Amino acid sequence: MIVGIIGGSISGLYAAISIKITHPDYRVYVIEKNDRLLKKIYATGNGHCNLLNANLKPERYSHPDWIAKYLNRYPYKRLCAFLGGLGIPVFAKGELVYPLAYSANSFCRYLIELTNKLGIEVYLNERVMGYGHGLVRTDKEQRRYDKLIFAIGGKSQSNLGSDGSLFPLLSEHGYHVVPLRPGLVPIKTKQKTKGLKGVRHEGLVRAYGQEGGMVYEEAGEVLFKEDGLSGIVIFNISSRLARLGGSSFRIAIDFFPDCGLSELEGIASRSAVNGAYLYTLVEYPLGIYVRNQLKNPNDLTGFCKALKCLCFDFDGFYPFSSSQVTIGGIGLDEVDEDLMSKREAGVYFIGECLDVDGDCGGYNLAWCLISALTVSEAI
Repeated sequence: MIVGIIGGSISGLYAAISIKITHPDYRVYVIEKNDRLLKKIYATGNGHCNLLNANLKPERYSHPDWIAKYLNRYPYKRLCAFLGGLGIPVFAKGELVYPLAYSANSFCRYLIELTNKLGIEVYLNERVMGYGHGLVRTDKEQRRYDKLIFAIGGKSQSNLGSDGSLFPLLSEHGYHVVPLRPGLVPIKTKQKTKGLKGVRHEGLVRAYGQEGGMVYEEAGEVLFKEDGLSGIVIFNISSRLARLGGSSFRIAIDFFPDCGLSELEGIASRSAVNGAYLYTLVEYPLGIYVRNQLKNPNDLTGFCKALKCLCFDFDGFYPFSSSQVTIGGIGLDEVDEDLMSKREAGVYFIGECLDVDGDCGGYNLAWCLISALTVSEAI
């Protein structure tokens, strides 16, 4: 059996390693267009590599009903056991799960060394030009396959290898590709926030759709950028908005969700001399920004109301180069339960190239592992 894998990021290596361990007599090879494997993973988790989430829930993914069966088949303990069996111990910081070395660099080096030790063939700096009839054609040569796995990622962070360049080829083969959009990404706002650049504040963030109804809410830290909003809570909101499509969204931030308006006014009134509440309630640039939104800059009640519901109008997403994951990809109706193509027998899709995405916190790398195990067990 010859198994070809297109894409040398984490889902591709997980699949290659799992298949080779189970079937040591199989010939397994990986084709990667970059000059090294796992290029994107080196930068994940702020350099620490957040591999999993200890509390995997369907609702933290797109298509929760679809992915639920995979989360049931591969629960957290089973995923940890697989990694442990590879010689990768993990530990949890809250729900976030990391390799024990707490280093993306060390994790990547280990996985690459394991790949080499198992005899998996790796072909770097090769671009796939076409495939079919048991042959993968690259810009250098042709290679046979009995089974072919696409682990090509999405379009996020093209400088690290994900450029979406093979989706047109898959479209030519008849696959429905859900339009690609940046996810887990900062949001641009119509309001000018240059003076707030770098300010951080915890809050409850709500997103509202064009009909005015709330579409999502989450508490967390908001980071202001010169033209919009960032932070993990904003990243998660951005993915929800990208899945919905459209452009008429409003984001409202309650900077004191555990404090009622009257209580907040009481706190502010005790610091009201010469407008000192600008210093005591929030960081000074944010206080100035909020005060400047008021018709009466000395309106303490209005100031507190604004802190309980400071609104921003959506003006677009940051580009793919700033996103952590891609929304969209190969439609889920194109694959069976083993993630094999319904169009082409023996062709599989894993990881981010499918129309599956999750929140920040290890959900997307967990899907890379789950989908790789699904396919490796099917093969």
